[in-house]
Amino acid sequence: SALGFVTFWGGGDAARRAADRGVSVAPGDVEWFKRSARLSCVLALDTEGFHGRLPDAYGFVSDDESDASDEDEEKSIRDRDVDRDCALRAFLSALGPSLPYESRASALRALRDAGKERVVAALGTERFRRLKTFVAKTLLPTEKRHACQRRALEALEQWTASDVFRDEDADTDVFEDDDLSPETWRVVLRLASAETNERVRCAATVLLGKLVGARLRRVFLRRDVDEETTDVRANSHAARDSAADVDASSAERCVSSLVALVKAGSAPARPLDVRRAAARALANSEILAAFPAAEASDSETLLPTNAQPLSPLCASCLVAWTAAFELMEDEDEQTRDVVAVACASAARGDPNAHTEATLRVSFDVVVSRFRNTAQFQNLVASLLSGGFWDDEEKDGVFEDGHGSVTSSSSHTSKTRTTHSSGLSKPLLDAVDETKIVRRLFDREADNHHAEGLLLAQLAARAVAEAPCGQTVTRPFAEKRLLNAARFVAVAARTLEAETETRLKDSAKDGFFPGWAGGATNHGAPFAIVNRACLALWAYARAASDEARTEARAVLVTERVAEAFEAARLGPAANAAWRAAEAAVVAAKKTSENAEDAPRRATTETPFVVGAFETYDPCFLLR
Repeated sequence: SALGFVTFWGGGDAARRAADRGVSVAPGDVEWFKRSARLSCVLALDTEGFHGRLPDAYGFVSDDESDASDEDEEKSIRDRDVDRDCALRAFLSALGPSLPYESRASALRALRDAGKERVVAALGTERFRRLKTFVAKTLLPTEKRHACQRRALEALEQWTASDVFRDEDADTDVFEDDDLSPETWRVVLRLASAETNERVRCAATVLLGKLVGARLRRVFLRRDVDEETTDVRANSHAARDSAADVDASSAERCVSSLVALVKAGSAPARPLDVRRAAARALANSEILAAFPAAEASDSETLLPTNAQPLSPLCASCLVAWTAAFELMEDEDEQTRDVVAVACASAARGDPNAHTEATLRVSFDVVVSRFRNTAQFQNLVASLLSGGFWDDEEKDGVFEDGHGSVTSSSSHTSKTRTTHSSGLSKPLLDAVDETKIVRRLFDREADNHHAEGLLLAQLAARAVAEAPCGQTVTRPFAEKRLLNAARFVAVAARTLEAETETRLKDSAKDGFFPGWAGGATNHGAPFAIVNRACLALWAYARAASDEARTEARAVLVTERVAEAFEAARLGPAANAAWRAAEAAVVAAKKTSENAEDAPRRATTETPFVVGAFETYDPCFLLR
């Protein structure tokens, strides 16, 4: 029997005991279970059968067909219902828990490959819902085989409603209980977060996106109905508001769980299948369109002095956008395309545009909808730093990695014994890369499609080119400006000390053990120095005159210009530093000539000339 096959399959003593009991463990039995289950499902999906009559080539209609009675039509409906009942029994029989898992796997594969339209055509709407309920609430919670779990999740992903923000009337299967069932959500969430098999986790993550989409669609459709319906009774209005609040609260929790999985799965270090699943889940969920309400025009809005917090749903939407930006720079073309189309749809852009063009347009939309919020300001600071330094003050001091600590309460330097940390450690690690020649042609980057400075320059442009206080609040820009000045000072001292060490080694050994043109001519050190200068340039243009004066005092006290000159910056890094220095000095209200102010620095070092004379800090956006 099938149950005996499941219980006693195996080799050695298990096979002998099974043979004594009269149970077959032959490989042919496995093949029989697989083929019989698949064949029964394929036959059940055949709505015409082998007796289907070919249509008349000339389109003539016989008298018998034209005079068909109502009884014949009723008989045809009864026959169709009988066929659909037989099809449903065939599906449920092939998916029985007592059958070998090969039978369930083959049946689920047949249902998944057939698609939703064929299954609905073979069963009808009511029986299709019964089959979907059986798979979601009976089969999936108890299934232990990875192949069956994955195919059941993939089938449910096809059967779950989509198009969260569609304008036309909702389909009948949009608000099915299975799509909004808390039990189904818990089962799928457990598989997506705790299952040991990676392919099962990926399939569950994609299905979670569809389930979140169904919840968001219900929340937004109810909100639209409430806005359009105003002449209702007070008690019914209160009851509807209570139900809407429950739905919104449940949707917020589900969105938060999915966004956490997508954010973790979007990292470049994750496997390809995981990143693709994160992209598909993000596209299925439509979270990217859950923007906060649009603000009034700039002329009618007072500039805020404190950042406004986001609602939990909008905060999750912003995190989802950060994952989308990362996935749009993925090395896999399929991953980029899926996310780019979803971002273009949410940002009302061109779905056929190049991925980088979609990224730029999407970033501008995100800036316009999330500006002056605490979460967006933290995102801007994170994009500018790139994780190379922590923008938050710790105990009022900033360490430079060489024993020098700059106090945040004054502009003087204090020294104490400390370990290397902050910006200096990643910068020293990057400089060490320039000392190693691994091969004639250096290895290709792990993700050659990603441009590390693109998002940083997009964030810098949003801060610098918007009117003061439009993107980030002025207190935020002033605080980050002083931090950026100190981080630039740390970078200058670190590079100066490293250059002095190399010069000593060169004089001793007779050769220069460094990168041609200096360490900042190498991509790794340049990225860090450029980010520090880019942050200084952006925040200087958004801060007040008093903050720029304090930042300039930090640069003078720390002798940043002299340190960078001694460090022998490369041409591009030197141009980035001069642009940042000019932004700090040029906006200072003095009696100097407006044309000379941008070229006057903290020292008498001449301004950049030559190919970098027209250097743009956001050079990737030109």
